[in-house]
Amino acid sequence: MTATEVVRAKCVADTMFATRYFFAQQNGQKFYVGRHHKIIAAILDEVFSGKITRLIINLPPRYSKTEMVVKTFIAKGLGINPKAKFIHLSYSANLALDNSEKTKTMVESAWYRQLFPNVEISPSSDAKQKWYTTAGGGVYATSSSGQVTGFGAGTVNTDTIQIEDLEEFLYRPIQSDGDDEYTFGGAIIIDDPLKPIDANSPVMRDKVNEQFDNTIRSRINDTRTPIIVIMQRVHKDDLSGYLQREDEPEDWTVISMPALSTDEDGNEVALYPFKHTVEDLHNLRKANRFVFETQYQQNPKAINEKRWLFAFDHDKHTGKVEYNPEQTCCGKFAFTSGFVEEAKELGEKFLSDFPNDRPVVGVSASCVGYIKTRYQELFYNTASHLEFKRLVSNIYELTDFLVNKINFLDFGAEFNHKVVYQDTCCSLRELGLKDEGRRLLSHVRGLELLEMKRPEICCGFGSGFFSIQHEAISVAMAERKIKDAMETGAEYIVTNDISCLMQLDSCIKKQKFDIQVLHIADVLAQRI
Repeated sequence: MTATEVVRAKCVADTMFATRYFFAQQNGQKFYVGRHHKIIAAILDEVFSGKITRLIINLPPRYSKTEMVVKTFIAKGLGINPKAKFIHLSYSANLALDNSEKTKTMVESAWYRQLFPNVEISPSSDAKQKWYTTAGGGVYATSSSGQVTGFGAGTVNTDTIQIEDLEEFLYRPIQSDGDDEYTFGGAIIIDDPLKPIDANSPVMRDKVNEQFDNTIRSRINDTRTPIIVIMQRVHKDDLSGYLQREDEPEDWTVISMPALSTDEDGNEVALYPFKHTVEDLHNLRKANRFVFETQYQQNPKAINEKRWLFAFDHDKHTGKVEYNPEQTCCGKFAFTSGFVEEAKELGEKFLSDFPNDRPVVGVSASCVGYIKTRYQELFYNTASHLEFKRLVSNIYELTDFLVNKINFLDFGAEFNHKVVYQDTCCSLRELGLKDEGRRLLSHVRGLELLEMKRPEICCGFGSGFFSIQHEAISVAMAERKIKDAMETGAEYIVTNDISCLMQLDSCIKKQKFDIQVLHIADVLAQRI
């Protein structure tokens, strides 16, 4: 065998060798191999042989996934079979087209032509989106992002791609001597179908997933057509998560590789030290834990954590808050209305959404009070009881956390108005809080804190159910509270409970009272 024949045989047999060789020839530099590259290469060899037809690879960003799974895979596939047809999709049109163009340039290069002389590009081919081999194979690259439909998706959109265009590029079995013999004929490759910035949008996620079901699946003419999804995790319900759900009709091989792991001896090990050392990864985690856990560790549960978290530096007087935009109700209103099972379901979600490694801070006293006092009843002698016990010792109402936990009272706020502070029922009776809010307000510059008579009397909301069942009484109690506040000359009623705010604000607007309501957090955030 000649040297060229030897190299050709190695490229066809070993995707890792092909990746290194193609990269060196095309870029004039060494391809730095990591542990993950060897794993991916071995799996792709199984795809080429027909043993794996549905593959998900979860990998940190910028770890050479596109180089291996898009460029090398397509170029090698055409070398194996010039009739092979590929559809390449990504959230970004520019990304998909750039990958297509670079792959085409590789296939047209002198060194590739020497290696695979049977692969010739048709002169009529489009440079980026669609190009053919003279044997009938080729690549179709596209995206459904941008101005087409207004969402960033990596699946094929029927508004931009005609069905006949898809079918033109789909794999059809190439018959040989035996009908059951498999010949690689191409694949659909989806590279990063969802942008991280779109990950928290249910609309964006659902459209990507629906497009996969409605278009990609239905355009497969043969079950042996490989579909490869390679991506960084961005959300628990991203395409990777969607395809791993219990009712998924197809069997997917899933390879998920975190950037930072622990070896058998308990030592931390970086997946790709050439890109990120252990120290680098620790710094990434400190910079943004959610991003690190999701995109780098392939642990998307972190992106869905429902919590206010403070990492407070007393010396620098700075803190960091992490907030989950997908949070839902703690279940209090369901519980107080008699819907115990529904309250339990909401409570279980709450417990799963709130890890207990750092303080969980709530901005509504009634929610925190309910969790501390009623979750015991809901989850006693259940599998969730231990999780409840861990959470209840680490959850705080906002003023309690600021005053009693971290002892930070002065935010540098300025609010030149007269205010009264409303003692909420839950603060007083369930949490034992009274002076915390007043202490915080006393450090607000320009604020004049007044005291109304009967500050401990309920505003009439009564956990929600009372205000509905006894509307007239509830309204009368709210009016009395507002009039007590107005008698002091106050311009604002400040409180720490969302329920009280809604109750009082509704009454103020209906009766056109000359006073306003504010959450204490809004006051502490005021600047002139």
